[in-house]
Parts: sequence; structure tokens; C-alpha cells
Amino acid sequence: MTDQELIAVLDSRFGAIAEQLDGRFAQIDGRFAQIDDRFGRMDGRLENVETGLRYANVQIENLRNVTRKIAESVILVDEKLERFRLDTAREFEEMRSFNRLSYRQIEEQSKSFEQRLTNVETRVTALESKP
Repeated sequence: MTDQELIAVLDSRFGAIAEQLDGRFAQIDGRFAQIDDRFGRMDGRLENVETGLRYANVQIENLRNVTRKIAESVILVDEKLERFRLDTAREFEEMRSFNRLSYRQIEEQSKSFEQRLTNVETRVTALESKP
């Protein structure tokens, strides 16, 4: 083989290898583009997740505040209810005492009236039996 032929064979083989390398580099570039695209979509999804997480954290904090306010309100209502219970029990006891006193007074008046009636009846009987 002559030098020219050898150069031609080597040129054709190097050209084929260069084309193969160019093709493979193009494939690799395509794969990198796909990977870049996937990373871009993942970044977008991650941003959505982060936004959702921030929103959820805000909502959780709001729920904590609402729950705290409700708990404070329940405590206040419980205290008011306890005061009402004590006031009502005291007022009922006052009414019972008043009713006992009134009952005693009525009982005493009734006995007094019965005694006076007995005295009047005795007098009437005495007066009727006199000639």
C-alpha cells in the first residue's frame, strides 16, 4: 500500500470515528438537555411544594391561634359558669332561709290565731251558758 492509500484509509477511518464521536456527543448533549429539562420541572415542583408548605405552616399557625383563643374562651366561660353556680346556690340558700323564716312566722301566727279562736270559743261558750 502506498502512502497515499494509507492516508486515504486512515482519513476515512478517522472521519468515520469523528462522525461516530459527533453522533455520540449529540446523543450525550440530548441526554443532558433531557436532564436539564427534568431538573427544571423538578425545580418547579419543588417550588410548588415549598409554597404549599409555607401556606400549610401559615394555616397551622392560624389554627394554633384560633385554638388558643377558643381554649381561653372556654376557661372564661367555665369561670363564669362557676361564679353563676355559686351565686345561684347562695341565692337558693337565702330563699330557703327566707322560706323557713316565713314558714315559722306563719306557723306562729296560725298557733296564735288558733289560741285566740280557742279563747273566743271558750268565752262564747261561757257567755252562752250564763242565764
